[in-house]
Amino acid sequence: LSGSGDGAQGETVFLRAGQIVLAIGHSARDTFSMLKNSRFLLTPKAFAVGVRIQHSQDQIDRALYGEKCPFSMPPAPYKLTHRASDGRGVYSFCMCPGGFVVNASSEEGHLAVNGMSFRDRGSGAANSAIVVTVSPADYSNGSADPLAGLAFQRQLERKAYLAGDGKIPVQTFADFRTGRGTEAPAFDKACFCGEWTFADVRGISRNTRRPRSKKEYLPGRGRLKDSPARACCLPELNPGPLPRCASNAAATLRQRAGKASIPAGRVQDMRAESRPRL
Repeated sequence: LSGSGDGAQGETVFLRAGQIVLAIGHSARDTFSMLKNSRFLLTPKAFAVGVRIQHSQDQIDRALYGEKCPFSMPPAPYKLTHRASDGRGVYSFCMCPGGFVVNASSEEGHLAVNGMSFRDRGSGAANSAIVVTVSPADYSNGSADPLAGLAFQRQLERKAYLAGDGKIPVQTFADFRTGRGTEAPAFDKACFCGEWTFADVRGISRNTRRPRSKKEYLPGRGRLKDSPARACCLPELNPGPLPRCASNAAATLRQRAGKASIPAGRVQDMRAESRPRL
């Protein structure tokens, strides 16, 4: 351990241990490479990729609390889960009520985004990752390299960076689903931390090894129906067991005529989850 203990700055200390847990946290790809080069046995893990989607918080509140809720309720969170016909899980992750989509890039020439909420959850916009599980069989392309998943992440993040010329690439939800180019619609609540620009987010996944049945995994085909026609998308990574929770995609939804629809059974659960805890 360099620079640890009570010794002088930069002193190297050797500690013997039967087992070591490396809680190396976010953006530790260089550490994984060091471990591989040091001949540690590494095992690739499944993780998740998808898009981060942003909606009007008012739309979510009305969907979960009702049009005329008599109570003063906090900005509502939601959870969505779905199992596709091929058995893959699709789910929301890191939902941020009243939050922001944040440029969380950690490598030069690459782009990743994440989501966050301030304590007051007062931005007026909700965002969440909508992700699908991928396994080593999906991203390794036959390679025995235990770090093939990191190469897959880097490939997506590089494409995201190029798509937005270094800015957060954004595409309307309707255009993301159909593959059309996005012009510049006006957003009432487009909440980003970092510069953003309209770009072909769906194109980021082209020529990238990915699961089959792509259309089945697109947001808006599941339980949150009548999604707004205007939205924005960028790729998202949730590496799960890997110590990196970053996004390559963000999507922004704007409300249109029609209501969001969530199964009644989930409404009660979500109301309970959103109540203040004493």
